[in-house]
Amino acid sequence: MAQVSAWEKRMRDAAGRLAKSVNQSSSFAMLTHETTRLGDPENVPEVVEEGVGWWKSLSEPARTHMEVAHAIAAAVIADEEENEEGLREAMQVFSRFISDLSVSLNWRHDGHDYSLHKSHDVNDAKHPLITTMMALTFANYWEQARGTIHLGLCRQCGNLYVKPKHGRKTRYCSGACRQKAYRARQKE
Repeated sequence: MAQVSAWEKRMRDAAGRLAKSVNQSSSFAMLTHETTRLGDPENVPEVVEEGVGWWKSLSEPARTHMEVAHAIAAAVIADEEENEEGLREAMQVFSRFISDLSVSLNWRHDGHDYSLHKSHDVNDAKHPLITTMMALTFANYWEQARGTIHLGLCRQCGNLYVKPKHGRKTRYCSGACRQKAYRARQKE
């Protein structure tokens, strides 16, 4: 069995964290929207999670977070399917977000522990650290690991996942999703 290099292990771990942050983006966006709504209930409407594009009615910065997450997922799908037009569209959304960033990260000690903080610049003060980190992790993945480590989109639940290096090509993020898809095909 071939040994995995330290670089590849770090890149696989980073790709896994990227997939997890994209998969959890709607939860974060809803939390951010509700927090904004608590501060200004008159002008920030309730959101009902129904239909495609439900997140477009979210307040800023929740909507931007979802746009970045959807652009990342769309880029992964388009890259996997070798769809140039789809990849170009996804990267345009992602590029609009990235072009506004001037990131300065630093560690702060609060008396008990260190935590990572983003210095807010005039251009990117509206973007939460988690959105910025998700975008930068994707940019790092795209530049350094794309040809070696492959992300996929689960055909059952829609989550991103890191594809295994060896073996059969996977279409599902887990055995549970593979089984659920199998049962759905049996019912048809």
